[in-house]
Amino acid sequence: MEEKAKEAVVDLLPAWLARQAEVDAGTREWGVPAREQIAALSGVDLFRAMVAGRLPAPPICKTLDFIMVEADFGRIVFQGRPGLAHYNPMGTVHGGWFATLLDSAVGCAVV
Repeated sequence: MEEKAKEAVVDLLPAWLARQAEVDAGTREWGVPAREQIAALSGVDLFRAMVAGRLPAPPICKTLDFIMVEADFGRIVFQGRPGLAHYNPMGTVHGGWFATLLDSAVGCAVV
């Protein structure tokens, strides 16, 4: 059973990396959208516009090296890869990196 799980992860990795590259290529800027840009948008349309690169990506995503790659009703998908800057004094990825990723996904999914 464990071997199948490893194979599934390996099989998903190329698709995961390709999707992140696709979204990264469409992200033209980082920042906070102007009120006028988002006033007429629903929550899901706001996030879809961010994924498509029509609105700036949230600055926290640049800071912590993760990005929103999918937005739908009740579902937001973020992908990221922690870097050396996200390591704690024990030499592992700081729990705050994971907590921020989770906070972003859950917070956006309920909007």
